[in-house]
Amino acid sequence: MKIACVSCSFEKFGAPLITLTDILETDEKGDLFYDKCHEVVLWEKGINVWDIFVEDEQIKVKKLLSDDFSLSPNTKHELYLELMDKCVKVSVGEETFTLRIDNLPEKVYIGITGCENKNRFYNVKIETAE
Repeated sequence: MKIACVSCSFEKFGAPLITLTDILETDEKGDLFYDKCHEVVLWEKGINVWDIFVEDEQIKVKKLLSDDFSLSPNTKHELYLELMDKCVKVSVGEETFTLRIDNLPEKVYIGITGCENKNRFYNVKIETAE
């Protein structure tokens, strides 16, 4: 089981997110990168979960879930993620859901990033329990 807790905020249209990938590669400069992943995205209208994968040498995006509720910009939010077998439990505030993802790798790297606008990360905690 892996657990991640991210304290974050965003400006209007911002989207802080947790990424889950099983393969990190190194480019010619020595920088790490990944292409396929799952994303748990926090934004002002709730949480989206995405599957990003390569098919026919092109990046494809599939929305796995959209949990619609209101989140205030410029406010600290605690995004909590728990990985159990092929399931992801996600919580923010009073909202919680569990999603089964059949192609979720057994072992994953957990990371954070932000997109769309300014995002702030205050604290990131990742725990692994075997």
